[in-house]
Amino acid sequence: VMLMSGCGERTAKVDNPFFMEWDTPFGVPPFDKIDNEHFLPAYEEAIKQHKAEIDAIINNPDEPTFENTIVAFDQAGELMSKVGAVFGGLRGANTNDRLQEIARETTPMLSAHSNEIRMNQDLFGRIKAVYDQRESLGLDLEDMRLVEKIYQDFERGGAALPEEQREELKKLNERMSMISLQLGENSLKENNGFKL
Repeated sequence: VMLMSGCGERTAKVDNPFFMEWDTPFGVPPFDKIDNEHFLPAYEEAIKQHKAEIDAIINNPDEPTFENTIVAFDQAGELMSKVGAVFGGLRGANTNDRLQEIARETTPMLSAHSNEIRMNQDLFGRIKAVYDQRESLGLDLEDMRLVEKIYQDFERGGAALPEEQREELKKLNERMSMISLQLGENSLKENNGFKL
């Protein structure tokens, strides 16, 4: 894990395209400026920002509402999505050994981060509170669907399980993420080794 501090952190953020607005046609990633070494610091910062956004939802002293819970959750993780889309796209279309190494390092981090959010009982409680009153909120069909989808994603992801089963599911999720990564790498090696 790369540690950054003081002036070095400012330099890394200034030089890292993920920490800048993309002034490109249609917001296309500036692939010519993105280096493999930008991904790990970008993921670390994305996790940090996403945690802060989730904490803000959880610690909101106001009663849970569609806006302060559902919309806030739906909009959280912008940097995570930005980095993930580029990293996933490059790994899928033009991977290399360094990208595979980064994937092995980031996969357990991202799995743990996802588990932390999806199993968070305070966050799930706020989402459930909005879900339980959704019929009386005057939501349009799209907003109603968003409430139901987010609630169902949490419920199906294990948030409604007893604590012991949630802990077991977290471990399984983390193991499955690494097995899935290994399967992808094995398939890639097999495809790359094929000769006609």
